[in-house]
Amino acid sequence: MSIDRRLRQGLERSATVVDPDLRATLPDALNRGRRRKRWLNAARATTFIVSITLVAIVGSQLLGGIRGERPATRTPTPPPPAAYAAIAGTYTARIERYSPGLPTQSMAGSWSLEIRTDGVLVLTAPPRFALPISPASFDVHGARFQTNTFAAGPCNGTIGTYTWGLSTIHLRFTKIADTCPIREALFGARQWDRLTPASTTGSASDAIPVIPDDGSALVPGAYATAFQPRLRFSVGHGWTGNSDTSDWLEIRQGPSDAAGALDFFHIRTVLDPRTQRTIPLPQDLSGWFTSHPAIRVVSPPRSTTLGGVQATQFDVELAPSWICGHPGCVVFSRLFGWSSDGAPGLRQRMFVLRVQGAAVIVTITSARDRFRRTVKSAESILSTAAFG
Repeated sequence: MSIDRRLRQGLERSATVVDPDLRATLPDALNRGRRRKRWLNAARATTFIVSITLVAIVGSQLLGGIRGERPATRTPTPPPPAAYAAIAGTYTARIERYSPGLPTQSMAGSWSLEIRTDGVLVLTAPPRFALPISPASFDVHGARFQTNTFAAGPCNGTIGTYTWGLSTIHLRFTKIADTCPIREALFGARQWDRLTPASTTGSASDAIPVIPDDGSALVPGAYATAFQPRLRFSVGHGWTGNSDTSDWLEIRQGPSDAAGALDFFHIRTVLDPRTQRTIPLPQDLSGWFTSHPAIRVVSPPRSTTLGGVQATQFDVELAPSWICGHPGCVVFSRLFGWSSDGAPGLRQRMFVLRVQGAAVIVTITSARDRFRRTVKSAESILSTAAFG
């Protein structure tokens, strides 16, 4: 068959399948086209939303990973409380074998105390002290100091509460409440000397200055003491600090008692004047002193008050008839007394009182020719004294 013939037959077949009525079929074709277009647009929109969501998820994970690889920004450490900064430092103290209330002789020797601004307290004990020591903690609120030192050992989980006082080179703790004898012997009856320079970032405005025990001059003002029962008083010009323990406090106006001295004693026993042996406290302690064979009473006993407590006051001198075989035998207790070679020429005003059940002796001592001046200066201090 020729090519022309084949073309003609093909055109005839195509002509038989073409719908010549376009007006009937065209609208339906257009509708089908519009539906197809809407479906394609919806598919494109869905694909776009899914893509954006995937990008957001993957992007956040990538950014998180990038941030995780960056070094973390450190939060600035807040400065320590002012009281912590004021008390922080390294201190040292020496506990003597004859220190009162010492629960074990192994405590005798040199101790060091490191107080840190983060509330940690570290002790270094003498070599003979075998009980465990581990870093302890402390807390300061104003003039109140609390610590759990030795809580894991001999103090059996307890906490000690003290007041604290600070001078330029001295730190003093005074017991408020502590049931642990070892901790009390360490903190409550000893003065700590500062080894490190004082902090310039803190303030010790809440702390009351303490009485030094090295003969340093006292700055006029109010002082806390280690003396028990608790005692505070104010001092004027011309006094030095020479001792401050739980049993004995002394301030002076010069290098010796002759220049003028004010002393506080907490006594628990006295010495028999004949045998020099320890005996219990007499019921009438004032009568015991005024009848002592080494004493000559210059002014008779009279009632007064001291620190808000009833007291008995009298003036005494060494009795001229007293004969002693060796220096130092004229003593009233193991804690205080006169020696036969040092007492002549001295005069003393004594106050005998009981504070919270404790026997307290307060003495004003000086050479006889300056006794009135010394008494006047000392009694200005005693007028500010307060126990408790």
